[in-house]
Amino acid sequence: LVNFQVAAFVANLLFTIFLLSSGFIINLDSLWVGVRWLKWTSYLKWSFQALNRIEFDGLIFDCSPETMAYYGECPIPNGTIALKSYDLDKENLIDCLSAMLGIMVLFLVLTFVFLKFIDQKPKK
Repeated sequence: LVNFQVAAFVANLLFTIFLLSSGFIINLDSLWVGVRWLKWTSYLKWSFQALNRIEFDGLIFDCSPETMAYYGECPIPNGTIALKSYDLDKENLIDCLSAMLGIMVLFLVLTFVFLKFIDQKPKK
């Protein structure tokens, strides 16, 4: 029996799983091996990685004298090292956009199939 409560629960569950496997809250390197594969299905991972690639690629950071004195060197001197430290450097922007397009097409096909073949008439 599918109703609004079940749909809301499933939607929240999927969003939470996608959010946890996106790299936004938990570093992708520190995910448990058993659920690490979920990052490949997460549209949030692909969009977060694409936005980070756009923002941080080629960026140079200026370290303050206090940071240099404390660490002895600049811990994150450029955007490439920042992306690598969060495990967001594996795929390029075209891969991210292609994955998001593929996931979008998959969701559109699933929506069509569900609306076409599942009875939408209210039961008496």
